[in-house]
Amino acid sequence: MLKVLVINHRKKIIMTVDDEFLELLSKEGGKAHVHLVAHKMNISFDYARSVLNSLGRRDLIDYFSDEVAVLTDKGKERLAKEVFVKKRERLIQDEEARNIWHNKREKRDGSPSL
Repeated sequence: MLKVLVINHRKKIIMTVDDEFLELLSKEGGKAHVHLVAHKMNISFDYARSVLNSLGRRDLIDYFSDEVAVLTDKGKERLAKEVFVKKRERLIQDEEARNIWHNKREKRDGSPSL
C-alpha cells in the first residue's frame, strides 16, 4: 500500500506505509507500543499490529510479545535512505523552481539575470 503525497502537478513523493511506521518509531525514540502507533497514525489497533508484524518479519523492527516495537539497525538504515531520497527530491524541486523564476524574470526584463 502506498501513500502518495502530491507536491505539485508534476512531482509526487511516494512514501510507503512501512516508511511511515518506521518514521513514527524514530520520532518516538526508536520504540513504541502498538496502541501508541495506532493512535498517532489514526488507524485501527489490528491494522497497526499487522503492519508491525510485517516489519518484524523483515527485520526492520523487533516486535515483542508485549506488543512493543523497537527499530532495528536495518530499519534505521531504511529510514536514513528514505530521508536522503526526500532531501534529494526537495533539492531538485527547489532547483526547478529557481530556474522557472529566473526564466520568467528574464522574459519580463528582457535580459539575463545573474
